[in-house]
Amino acid sequence: MLYTELMPLDIDELIQKSKKPFEPRLSSVECSNQTSPLVTVKEQPQLILDPIWINQIDDIEGPLYERYIKNNPDYKSLYLRQTVANRLYEAASLLPSGLKLVLRAGHRPMTVQRAEFQRMIDKCLQQNPDATPTESLEFARTYVSDPDISLPPHCCGVAVDVDVFDTTQNRLVDFGCPVNTNDQIAALHSDRATTKQYANRMVLLRAMLKAGFAPDYDEWWHFNYGGTAWALFYEKPYSLYGTVEPTF
Repeated sequence: MLYTELMPLDIDELIQKSKKPFEPRLSSVECSNQTSPLVTVKEQPQLILDPIWINQIDDIEGPLYERYIKNNPDYKSLYLRQTVANRLYEAASLLPSGLKLVLRAGHRPMTVQRAEFQRMIDKCLQQNPDATPTESLEFARTYVSDPDISLPPHCCGVAVDVDVFDTTQNRLVDFGCPVNTNDQIAALHSDRATTKQYANRMVLLRAMLKAGFAPDYDEWWHFNYGGTAWALFYEKPYSLYGTVEPTF
């Protein structure tokens, strides 16, 4: 299995490690800029593709992707680095019987990244008119990578936003909140999740860890392989991939 090449710790230890923030030093991680092509993710027996711009579950990211695709019609699929796509297929195969991984987002064009970051700043100021510029910036950085201080993992083709579909119930698994929820309950180990919702998160987390992905402290649905947060989580000296744009 792919994850045997990577795992320095057992899964229970990694879960414990994920309970502490590990991203404040993102800018300190150097990138080795390894080569791995950006490829179209293929649907698998245990992997469903449901792009966020088709099933729009938020009022920011989906519309921004939709606008980008309108101006760049060749960008019409979900894309990842080949190595990351392979690990995603592995993660999907590791879910319990009856569950299918749902990929919402993979690669993100830099223009979408910058627009989304600014929208999050604007959203903070709309909801909190008295917020200072610094406070709105920190709010945005909680949910969206700032391209001026880090390598956004989605723009590197190394990050995935995922859901899980329960075929026995014919519905999405209950994780406590939808993908792209900007609230404390979105945090991976949020104490606002019910016992069942938290157990569901741990099922997903175990599969993704076994496939070599790093989790995100603030978002239960976000994972990456080869990015700066991945390097910090697995205590690697450098990240694997820099930003990439499609060459269609």
